[in-house]
Order: sequence, then C-alpha cells, then structure tokens
Amino acid sequence: MLKWSHSLVFTVILTLQTTDDLTNLDKKRKEEFKKYEMNKEHEYREKLAHADKEEAEKIKKEHEEQLKRHKDHEKLNHPVSCLSLCAGNPCQYKDGNIADAVIDFLGCHCEL
Repeated sequence: MLKWSHSLVFTVILTLQTTDDLTNLDKKRKEEFKKYEMNKEHEYREKLAHADKEEAEKIKKEHEEQLKRHKDHEKLNHPVSCLSLCAGNPCQYKDGNIADAVIDFLGCHCEL
C-alpha cells in the first residue's frame, strides 16, 4: 500500500484550496468587470437621451472612437503564458529547461 507523508497530503490539500480560491476570485473579477461594462453602457445611453442633436452626434462619435481604440488595442498575453515569459524572444522553455508538462500548462506558443 502506498504511504503518503503528512507534508505531501498537506501540500495537495493546500494546492486544491488555493486553486479553488483563485477560481472564485477570477469569477468575482469577471462579474465585477461585467457590471462595470454594463454601467458604462447605461451612462452612455443616458447621456444620449438627455443630449440635444448636436451634442448627441458628438457623444456618438467619441463613443465610436473609443470602441475602435479598444478593438485595435494590442492583445496582452496571459501573465503566466510562455509568450509573456519569453517576451517575444526564442522560447527558453522548449529547450529542456523545464518539463513538458509545465510547458503545456503555460500554453507555450513561441516559435523557435
């Protein structure tokens, strides 16, 4: 029968709890961002409703420009992705410095 040491069991339990905590924090962050976006859209529509024709056109134009800037913004890499760790340089993690499982976890998409 396989015997687990107490420290290994503790490490596994701590890892599972930490994973759950991070998952819950991520869900909460996404919900808060969704509320923020909805509030921003509501404020935009309220401004349009209370503006005269000229001011409404100006508000629409600014809103469209802002949406275009957001759409054209360069995508950011995940903070723990291999791309962000390598910073666009040839991947330092595919040459055997770390295990393949870790590379898979990091989602390495670097070109050698």
